[in-house]
Amino acid sequence: MKPNKQDFDVLNVKLTGSNLVEASAGTGKTYSIAILVLRMVIEQGISIEKQLIVTYTNFAVAELKDRVRKFLNEAHEYVQGTGVKDKFDSTITTLCDNVSDKILLKERLKSSLLSMDEAAIYTIHGFCQRILSEFAFETKQNFKAELINDVSDLIQLTSNEFWRKELSILPEDIFSSKELLYIKEEVEELLAKGLGNVFFKDIFEDSASYDQKIGEWSNIAVALQDEITALNEVITNNFHQDSSLILNEYNSIKSIRKISVANSDFIEKVKNKVIEKKDSLEIFEGFTSPVWQNLIILEQKVESKEIAKANLMYFLFKKCSVVYLPLLKDSIEKANVLTFDSLILNLYQAVVIENNLKLIDLIRKKFEVVFIDEFQDTDLIQFKLFDKLFITKDKTFQCVTFLIGDPKQSIYSFRNANVESYLSAAESIDYQYSMDVNYRSTQSMVNAANTFFLASAENAFGYEVTDSKKIVYQEVKAFHQEKKIYKDQTVLNDSLFFQESPNNDSTKEELMNMIIHLLNPENKYTIHDGNGLLCPISAADIAVLTYSNGDGLMIKNELIKANIPAVLIHDSTVLKSQEAKEMALILQAMIRPDLVSVKSALYLTFIQSTYTLKNNAVLPILEIDEVECIERFSNYRKILFEQDAFQAFSKLFNDFSINQLFSTTPSTQRILANVLQLSELIQRQQYNQNMSPEELLLWLKSAHSETNGNEDEEVLRIESDKNSVNILTLHKSKGLEFPIVLVYNLIKKKTKNNENSLVQITNKIGDKELLFQSKYILKDFPQLELSVNESERRERQESHRIIYVAITRAVYQCYFFYSKSLVSGTVLSELLQPDMDGEGVCRNVEIPKDSFQFKNYTDTKVLIPNVDISYKSLEKSRSLWDLHSYSSLAITHEYMSKPVNIELGDYDKFIYNQLPRGADAGTRIHSLLENIQFNKDYRELDNLSSYDLSLLQLFNKNDGSQLIDLTAGIADMIHHILYSKILINELSFSLNEIGEEYRLHELEFNLPVNQTHLQKNIIPLLRQYNTGIQDKYMYLQGIMTGVIDLIFQYEGKYYILDWKSNYLGYKLDDYQGENLNYSMAGNQYILQYLIYTVAVHKYLKQRLGDRYDYDTHFGGVIYFFIRGVRMNLSSGIFTDRPQKDYILELERALQDNPDSMW
Repeated sequence: MKPNKQDFDVLNVKLTGSNLVEASAGTGKTYSIAILVLRMVIEQGISIEKQLIVTYTNFAVAELKDRVRKFLNEAHEYVQGTGVKDKFDSTITTLCDNVSDKILLKERLKSSLLSMDEAAIYTIHGFCQRILSEFAFETKQNFKAELINDVSDLIQLTSNEFWRKELSILPEDIFSSKELLYIKEEVEELLAKGLGNVFFKDIFEDSASYDQKIGEWSNIAVALQDEITALNEVITNNFHQDSSLILNEYNSIKSIRKISVANSDFIEKVKNKVIEKKDSLEIFEGFTSPVWQNLIILEQKVESKEIAKANLMYFLFKKCSVVYLPLLKDSIEKANVLTFDSLILNLYQAVVIENNLKLIDLIRKKFEVVFIDEFQDTDLIQFKLFDKLFITKDKTFQCVTFLIGDPKQSIYSFRNANVESYLSAAESIDYQYSMDVNYRSTQSMVNAANTFFLASAENAFGYEVTDSKKIVYQEVKAFHQEKKIYKDQTVLNDSLFFQESPNNDSTKEELMNMIIHLLNPENKYTIHDGNGLLCPISAADIAVLTYSNGDGLMIKNELIKANIPAVLIHDSTVLKSQEAKEMALILQAMIRPDLVSVKSALYLTFIQSTYTLKNNAVLPILEIDEVECIERFSNYRKILFEQDAFQAFSKLFNDFSINQLFSTTPSTQRILANVLQLSELIQRQQYNQNMSPEELLLWLKSAHSETNGNEDEEVLRIESDKNSVNILTLHKSKGLEFPIVLVYNLIKKKTKNNENSLVQITNKIGDKELLFQSKYILKDFPQLELSVNESERRERQESHRIIYVAITRAVYQCYFFYSKSLVSGTVLSELLQPDMDGEGVCRNVEIPKDSFQFKNYTDTKVLIPNVDISYKSLEKSRSLWDLHSYSSLAITHEYMSKPVNIELGDYDKFIYNQLPRGADAGTRIHSLLENIQFNKDYRELDNLSSYDLSLLQLFNKNDGSQLIDLTAGIADMIHHILYSKILINELSFSLNEIGEEYRLHELEFNLPVNQTHLQKNIIPLLRQYNTGIQDKYMYLQGIMTGVIDLIFQYEGKYYILDWKSNYLGYKLDDYQGENLNYSMAGNQYILQYLIYTVAVHKYLKQRLGDRYDYDTHFGGVIYFFIRGVRMNLSSGIFTDRPQKDYILELERALQDNPDSMW
C-alpha cells in the first residue's frame, strides 16, 4: 500500500525504515542530506564511515563531502564552545542542544571528523568499484583489470570486422553505399548499447539460423533487383514506342501538369510518382497502353525488394548481437580492462542474478544507513541492485534508507535513467515525504511556475487521469520574500515569458534583443539578492539554455558579434578541437623540420595568429627567413627527442609569446586554454604510454579523427566566465541555477530519418531493448507497435520534465523563445493554456529593440605577462574569494632547457629517464611513500607480500604490446631514500631509523586569507625571508589549504618532510648546493615550508600544551628531491630550521588576521 506523503522536516523526520523524499527543484536537497548525516552521528551514534551516500556525479560527491565535513566541524566547534552561537547554523545548534551528554557528543563528532577521509560518499560507479575491489574474490573479479572510460577503439575494431566479414561480401546491387554506412553506424550503436545491457530485440520465432536467413533474403533481394532491371528496360521501350498515347493518358490525370514530349525526365518522373505512391494505382485503370500495368508491377517489385532489404538488415543486426557483441566483450576482457558500465553489471550479476548471500551479507554489514541521492536518475539495473541490497528488508536485516530525488527532473533517459523505478519504489516504501519550500527563486518566479504547471492538472507531466503511477505537480512555496528584480527602481512581478516567432531567424533575433535589453545600462535592470545587496544585471547573470551544443555555438557567435562576452559550457573533448589538429601539424614539423612541414606549422596553425596579433597583418609568405625557421624547429626537435614533447612545446610557446598574446581576448583565450590543455594531455600520454614522438603524432591525429570517451582531462576547459553569458544545454543545466534564464527553441531534433532504424524501447518489465523499427516488418507485429507507441509516450513525458527543469533553473525570470513552425504539435504547445496569462506568466510581450552598442570588451584588456598565464588565471570565479591550495599558486616559469643523458648507469637511467614525470607521477610517488615500511628491504622481491608488490607496481604500464615493468627500479629508489643521510642541526640520520609509531602522514590544515591583512602585514613579513613571493598573492581571498606529506619525531624533535619528484637534470650536482637552493627558491618552496612550519608549530602547541617549546621540540624542515637522493649520501636533500623569533612573528601576524581561526 502506498504511504501518505508528509511534509519533510529535516529536524524531526524519523530516522528509521525506508524513506522516499521528493525534493522539488531548489528546496535544499544537499543541505538536508548533510543534516540527516549529522543527525545520524549525533542522535544515533552512527559513525560517518558506516553511512553510505551514493550520488550521480563527481561534482555532487565533492559537494556532499564538503557540506558534511563543514557541518561536522561546525557542530564540533559549537559543542567545544569556541564561537558565538549566532555564527552557527541554527539547525546544527538545535541538534547539539538537544543532547544532554556533551562529552559523548564531543567524542562522536570528533571521531566522525577524523574518519571523514574514509567517508563512504561515492558515485554509483565509485560505490561499485569499491565493493568489487574490496570483495574481489566473492565477485570473481580480475585483479589486474584496469578501469577505463572509453572502449570506442575496441567497438570500432569489432565494427570493422563486421563490415569485412558481413557487409563487404553482400552482392553490390542490394544496398547503396549510403545504406551500408548507415548500417555500420547502427552496428556501432548496437555494440555500445549492448555493453550497457541494452540488447537487440529478437521478434521472429523462426528456427532457421541468422546465417541461413541472411542468405535467403540476400538471394531474394538480388533476384528482385534483376527483375526490376529487366522491367525498367521494358517500360523504357514502352515509352519510346507509344509516347504520344502515354502522354495523353497521363496528362488526363489532374495530379500533374501537362508534360512536354521532349522532356527527357518524363519517364523517371512518372515512375517515381508511381513507386512513391504519390499517384494512386487505381487512376491507371482503363488506360490502354501496356506501360501502366508494367508500372504497377514495378511498384510491387520495388516494395518487395524493400521488404527483403529490411529483413536482411534485421538478421544482420541479429547476427551482430549474437556473434559480434560477445566477441567485443571477449576482447575487452582479454585487454584486462573494465568499463564503467561493467562495474555496475558485474556487481549486479553477483548480487541480483547469482543471489550471492555471503556477498550481500558482507556489504550490508558495512553500512547502517544508506542515502541514495538523485534517485530519479537510477536505471532499472541500479534500482534492482540497491533494492536487493538495502531497500527490501527481511527479518535478519534492518537498514535505514533515504531515497532522495525529484521525478519531475528525470531527464536522462538517454543514459537509461528510468523514472518508473522511482514511481515503483513509492509503492513499497515505509515513509514518503515532500520538500516544497523553494530556497532558490523569487516569490513571483515560484508563483509563475505554480500557475503554469497547475493549469495543466494531470497533464502537467504527460500522464492520464487513469494512470495509477504518475508524477503530480505539487504547489511550491517561496522562502525568499526579499529577492526581487527591478527595472528603473520598479519591481517586476512578471517572471515567466513565452515568446513565439514566425521562424528560426526571428526567434534568434528576439532572444538577442532581450539580452541586449537586459544588459543595456540605460534600462537600469537590477536584482536584489535577498541579503540587502542590489546589483545591476551583468552578462554573468544570464544563461541561455539550448537543446543542442550546435544551437549554443550559434548563439555564442551572435553574442560575440554584439560585443557581449559569452561562454559555451559543454562536454566536448579538446582532442576534437581545431587546436588539436594544429598541434599535430606543429608536432609533425618538430619531428621532420623540412621546409614544407615548417611552413605548414607557421601558416596553418595558431602560430600565424601571433604575427597578426602583433602586426595587425597576415604573415607574409615570401618574407620569412626560411633558414632561421628550419633552424628553430630543428632546436625543438632536439628538445623533443632528448627531453619530451611538453618541454618542446613550452619552448615554442615562449618563443612565439603564445601565452602573452592569446590572453587578451575571449576568442584567443579559448585557443590558449585549448593549446595549454593539449600540451598537458600530450605529456600525460607520452609518459603513461611511453610513446616515441612518432607514436605521439599518430595518437594525436587518430584522437582528433576518432570517437573518444570524455575523460575529465580531455573535456574542454571553459574560457574565462567572469561576466560572460553562460550558454549550455538543458541537460547540462540540471542542478544549476541562474538569475535569468532564456530558453532557445526547446525542440528535440530527430537524429534518425531512415525508415529502417534501431530505436530504444522499454519493455513491460522495464528493461531497455533495441528494436529494429521498419514499416515493412512491424506491420506484422502489432504488439511491438504498441511498445514503440509507449516509448514515444515516455519520450513526450520526458519533454514535460525538461520544461520543468528549464523553468526551475531561474531565480528571477525565465524566457522561452521558439518558432511557431517548430513548436506546433509539441509538448510546449499542449501546456500553453489559452487563459494562462496572469500570476507572473506572460505570452508574446513586446521586446524593445535597443540601439545601444556595447563597447568592444577587448579594448579594456591589458596584456598579461607570460609568466602569470595558467588555467587558474583563465578560469577565475566571479568573486576574488576562493579556495586555494598551495600547489595552485605555484609559479609558471619561463622555459629553461634541462639536458638529459641517455648514457647512464642502470639506476641513474631509471631515476632520470624512466621514472615518469608530471603531476600524476608525483601523486603516485606520494601514495607509495605514504604506505611503505621504513625498516623493510624492498629489493628482496621474493620475500614481499602481495600488498608490498602492488605498491612497487604502481608505475608499471602497458604500452599496448608489452608490460613495462618498473618494479625493481622502484624498489631501488625506496632503498636509496630510506638509507640516504639527512644532515640537520649537527645530526646525521636516515629514515630507516624512524619507527612507524613516530610518523604522521598527510597532515591537513586550513589558513584563512584576508586580502587587506595579507597585503599590509603578512606579505611584507614573508619577503624578509627571501621567499620571492609574487604580487599575485596580494589578491588572494578565502581559504588556503595545505597537506604536509610527513611529520616525524627523532630524538625528541619533530621534523617536517616533503617529497619532491622534480626533474632538475641528469647529474647529482644538479641536486646539490646552489642548484638545489635555486630550485627551492624558484618553485617558492621556501614560502611553502614557512607556512608549513607555522602550521606544525601550532599543532605541537595544541598537542604538547604548556611543555612545548619551539627550540626544544621543532627540528626543522626536510625536502627530499628523490631523483637526486642516494644511499649514504646527502644529495637531493634540502634542510632548514627557521629561527624561533621569525616563526613567532609570523604566527602573530596570522593570528591578527581578522578571518583567522587561529
